[in-house]
Amino acid sequence: MTIAAIATMPERLHLLEKVILSLRSQVDIIQVYLNNFETIPTFLASEEALLSRDALGDIGDAGKFFWFDKEEYDYYLTVDDDLLYPENYVSTLIHEFEKRHKKAIIGVRGFVFFEPIESYVTSRSETYKGTRALDIARSVNVIGTGTAILSSQTIRLSLKDFPKRNMVDLQLAISAQKQKVPMVVIARGENWISELQDAVPSDGYSIWKETKKDNGRIQARVANSEIAKWQISPDPVKEL
Repeated sequence: MTIAAIATMPERLHLLEKVILSLRSQVDIIQVYLNNFETIPTFLASEEALLSRDALGDIGDAGKFFWFDKEEYDYYLTVDDDLLYPENYVSTLIHEFEKRHKKAIIGVRGFVFFEPIESYVTSRSETYKGTRALDIARSVNVIGTGTAILSSQTIRLSLKDFPKRNMVDLQLAISAQKQKVPMVVIARGENWISELQDAVPSDGYSIWKETKKDNGRIQARVANSEIAKWQISPDPVKEL
């Protein structure tokens, strides 16, 4: 069974329907964690939506992982509310995931830290943006959870692994480091995934904007306190 899981907030409602439409036909289940929504948007079926007040309240981007340990999913995709996914997105990620026998977390965007990690924003030796072309797959320290596929066969996870608010990418990477699970961004063409240009108004909220306010120093402290030395786990496909 294939699930696409997303967390969102009312400020992104104007984008959410486009994202859902780009994915609905590609998966068996869509689950949307609706932080601070009063009602379920009309374009979502009741079984696709979870109001935060009926669950754990506003848990930010960790809502993507609300369902991870609730059921045994073959493919658990985490997606974002500001990206448009191509019609072959899910099948491509599943193919790359299966090539590695589910032994790695696979994604489209990610980066490698350089040490000492002084900033989550700038302490990066390699950055692979989701909209940019990439010639070959690369191993990374952190994968953006707007473009990830994994399963319970890949990594052990629960919501307890995401205690810091709106740091889901970093906290997933920390769990991967502790469990020695590789993270790999795949080869793809330019703009295979596209960003919704009107995603964040100039006066609107985004996790990335909040992160940049202090140059990512809070996240850097978390990264350094949890992992003494960040490692790159090799791509399993090269070892099979």
